[in-house]
Amino acid sequence: MTDNSKKDKDLNKMMETKGQIEWTTSKEDVWAKMQPLMQQPKAKHLFIPQVQWYAAAAGISLIFGLLAFLSTYKTTINVPVSQRKTIPLPDESKVTLNAQTTLSYKPYWWFANRTVKLEGEAYFEVKKGEKFEVISENAKTTVLGTTFTIYARENQYLVSCFSGKVQISAVMNNEQKIQISKGQQAYLQNNTLISTTNTVTEKSVNAWIENKFAFENQSIYQVFQEIERQYGIKIDVPEKLNINYSGNFDKLQNPQFVINIVCKPLGLTYKQVNPNEYQIFESP
Repeated sequence: MTDNSKKDKDLNKMMETKGQIEWTTSKEDVWAKMQPLMQQPKAKHLFIPQVQWYAAAAGISLIFGLLAFLSTYKTTINVPVSQRKTIPLPDESKVTLNAQTTLSYKPYWWFANRTVKLEGEAYFEVKKGEKFEVISENAKTTVLGTTFTIYARENQYLVSCFSGKVQISAVMNNEQKIQISKGQQAYLQNNTLISTTNTVTEKSVNAWIENKFAFENQSIYQVFQEIERQYGIKIDVPEKLNINYSGNFDKLQNPQFVINIVCKPLGLTYKQVNPNEYQIFESP
């Protein structure tokens, strides 16, 4: 039998049995399986909106994270004993820090809030602009553009204004605010702000910037504390020594000579305990 005859015979046989093929799955079952697949949305319709949502959420998180960083990051300057330092602020204002003084501010948030925190003594030259605030433990000083000095050590707080106007607020007495102008001073006493009528000059208040001492009727404890800061030494003063001192002199190389300048007119004596420590005595 030829190959062609065999193929014709097989074909006739398939045509005869065509209607006898048995399907193992009914059309109802096939439809039931296909219907859920037909109802599912295509993957591309889900994927694109999800990507866009995640991208938007990531962008928002990045913005909030950046703002949080800018508003919390601080720069802190610590000036040790026997030194002083002049710091330029972001808006071209300047501040000169005396020995043992700490200043902190937020450089990246400066455009929104010109605020510094101060502990110690500093001379400010503030460029005119938005409100400028100096916050210390016991009081807050607010200006727009002026020059002034703040002394904020322990429980003492003194503001001296050399140009413009300065407003001082007592932390423990929020209702009290006073304003001083050129040549005036304000100080805190028992949580109450008091302004002085005596005229002060920038030269007398800021003598420390020129390596000089200037004391006007100041407690002997304050006098010796300032000498300690400028020389990095320790001076032991008798308790309950009720003496005030006034005097002006240069910051000399030898701290012993300076101590002698202060002690002699007050009738005090001193002893050098070691190279960096002195002891003060009342004269017998």
